[in-house]
Amino acid sequence: MTIRRKIRYTKGNLCVIWQPHKCVHSFNCAGGLPNVFDINRRPWIILENADNESIINQIKECPTEALSYIILDEGMEKKETKTELTVLKNGPLLFKGKLSIILPDGEVKLEENPALCRCGQSQHKPFCDGTHSTIDFKG
Repeated sequence: MTIRRKIRYTKGNLCVIWQPHKCVHSFNCAGGLPNVFDINRRPWIILENADNESIINQIKECPTEALSYIILDEGMEKKETKTELTVLKNGPLLFKGKLSIILPDGEVKLEENPALCRCGQSQHKPFCDGTHSTIDFKG
């Protein structure tokens, strides 16, 4: 069972939300803005190391929206509204938008921005748990 928690980081009116259960370790955050997002540091997000616009632009590069943000003055999350499916090289299928998934037992899961396993080794099929990165999946 995946624990679905949200961790919040705040600087002024910017609140960054990290949902670890959505993260597929694409490293777009750390690769694009390493002074803010550093997976080897605790806490791993330090918002004071960049301006809000740079942080927001980098968050928009997160393929699963494991990272999102809220502008506290506006009180609403900024999210893409279009629906798209992306095949991540050597990784999962990344779906942006809401998706109804009917499991083999008939259970229906309504998921927002799920990452779906392509390597076949996830312990949480049909969802990606990042195993592809540990087995050197190519596809």
